[in-house]
Formats: sequence, C-alpha cells, structure tokens
Amino acid sequence: MKNSLFLISLILHLAVFGFCDSKPNEPKRCSIAYKCSSLAEPVWTTSDDVHCEVFRNNCYLLNDNCQRVNRDEPEAKKIEKERCQELCESAPPCSEVDTPVCGYYDEEKQTFASQCDMKKFVCKTGKTFDLFAEGECPKV
Repeated sequence: MKNSLFLISLILHLAVFGFCDSKPNEPKRCSIAYKCSSLAEPVWTTSDDVHCEVFRNNCYLLNDNCQRVNRDEPEAKKIEKERCQELCESAPPCSEVDTPVCGYYDEEKQTFASQCDMKKFVCKTGKTFDLFAEGECPKV
C-alpha cells in the first residue's frame, strides 16, 4: 500500500511539474476555445504599449490571447480605458482613401469609411463592432 501511494504521488508530481512532456523544445500551443457570452463588458488592452484594442468581454480576450500564443505573438494585457483611448488618439490618422466596411454590434449595423475608422470608433466608444462585410452596409 505504501509503495502504491508513493507511486501515485510520484506520477502526480511529474504530471503537475510538466516532466511528462515528451516534446519540451516545441513552441507553446493553446487549444482552448471558450464559448463566450455576448454580454458587452468592454475590456481595454494593449500588446505593445503603442496600440489599443477593445474586446467585447474578458472571454473574447482569453480566446484572442490563445490565438496569439499559437502565432507566437505577445499577449494583450488589460489597461485602463483612459490609457487605451490615449493610445488611440495618438495613433496615426486613417488613410484618406475610403474602403468602406460594414460593422455590426448586437443588432446594429453601421458603415465606416475603413477598418481603421471602425477600430478608432470602437476605441472611442467601447462599442465593439466586428467586421460584417467589405463595402457599405445593406440598406434595410
């Protein structure tokens, strides 16, 4: 019985501390995909202290960070809304060339002059519009 407990303890110890990983030199991979609520609780983030990105809620941030790990990119970290908006204000202006996009947020669709303009609007308002289609939104 003592030997069995010792063996179980040893196996758990090895598993917890990662010694069972047979490929330690491979890059980290993330396979988590949370099913997120549509509840709007904006999360203000940056991955480089230069750009701001706003997520609909923390679940969307977790999913995005998982994909960033897979692409070997820095993870987005939460920052204060005001700091994020300062980053947006100091970002270079969007191109003068209009390449309209249709964004959606809940039941609302809105046409923006470009994806850049849509991202700036999201940063300013916290309304996390996603790309619906290239071009103007269809008239209802």
